[in-house]
Amino acid sequence: MNRKLFSGLAVAGFASLFWACGSGDIVETNVLDELQLASYNENPEALESFILQAVTASCSDTVLNPDGTQTINVDESCVNAAKPGSLNEGSPTESSSSSPKQNSPYTNRSSSGTFNPFQQNPTSSGNPGSTSSPGHTHNPSSTPSLQPTSNATTSSSAAPADPNAWGTCAANTKTNSIKKGASVQWKIAFDNSKVSANIMTGASYSWTFQDGNPATMETKTYTSNSVSYATSGSKDASVTVSFQGKTNTIKCTPLDVTGAEIKSCVCNPNVTQADVASQTPVTWTVSGCASTDANFTYVWSDQLQGGNAASAVLTAKGTYAPSVTVKNGDNGMMTVQCGAITAIDSNHPDYVVKTAGQQGEIDLPAGQVTVLLQVDAYNGKVICNANGPISGTVNTTTVLNGSYYVSVPMSGLKKGAQLVFELSTPAKCGVE
Repeated sequence: MNRKLFSGLAVAGFASLFWACGSGDIVETNVLDELQLASYNENPEALESFILQAVTASCSDTVLNPDGTQTINVDESCVNAAKPGSLNEGSPTESSSSSPKQNSPYTNRSSSGTFNPFQQNPTSSGNPGSTSSPGHTHNPSSTPSLQPTSNATTSSSAAPADPNAWGTCAANTKTNSIKKGASVQWKIAFDNSKVSANIMTGASYSWTFQDGNPATMETKTYTSNSVSYATSGSKDASVTVSFQGKTNTIKCTPLDVTGAEIKSCVCNPNVTQADVASQTPVTWTVSGCASTDANFTYVWSDQLQGGNAASAVLTAKGTYAPSVTVKNGDNGMMTVQCGAITAIDSNHPDYVVKTAGQQGEIDLPAGQVTVLLQVDAYNGKVICNANGPISGTVNTTTVLNGSYYVSVPMSGLKKGAQLVFELSTPAKCGVE
């Protein structure tokens, strides 16, 4: 390459130049490009680098990521179809005022009919891996390496690859439940580690609500307007987020719309204390429920099964107090906390009283423990001593309430009885 080429470029002045990509796309150069070309008059290597950069830019596609960043994909086949080769020289007698010759860059056309300022010429050895131009040899290994992020291209209308990349959606309630006829707003909870603020604030949102009023809406924020429901049941919703030509549809967590109200349910056990050693079933029963729709069903906690009553055999010491959710045919519901049953194990008591009176008192910790009586209690009293206030229960009914010493009459105290103590402070307790 020599000064004659640049003389030809100077003749064109500010006439339009075009870079051609192998795909047939044409990118027009601007005035700054032309001035930069002229600045390379004494540096042909820099010119080739400049031209290669221009071709690379015309063969690139910028893809928007869900987090707002951009990835540039380079089509190597496009670059290879227009990579620098031999530039045809003008006539030795060409002057700055002459018109471009047939072999000038302005009239050289590629076989596809799209203007291409580069014409690949194989070397004399026939190896297409290197090209030559007058005045210097071009070595492809010295040109910048093109490292495309991906050879795949992304359509501007395609959704992101990860359908969960932008977040989750649910009704804006604490319990994800409302009463029939009430209104609620829906909201997207974005994953801030994946979605930038400019997407959240710049996107548009298209909402769809099952059985909702309205059934659809468009918003500019990630919280919907109010939606009401005239029927009960589980209601689905979804939202399509659109940002710079890309879309992503998020399926929302279903909303539970409850119907006719249920009131007054209670749940009681058949006993307050059960012995694990006896393997006798215990039962909780629901009663008193009232509703305009009395077609009730029951869902029990703690793996219990049953209708308005559920039974189980207790297998370990402790306190058992299940709950039950009562529903009706209109998806009305009420959750009820059942009364507690204390389970003891007569085969494995925590403590044993072997002597009556103060001599037989044993140290009991705060909390719940079981005590087996191996002696008769002649006066039928539970006694406790402590260094301060004493409070609690025995067998869930008898109240211990006093300072330093209490003596509480109890019926049925006899040898073999097992008592359940619930103490708020440690104490020495026994029978007399």
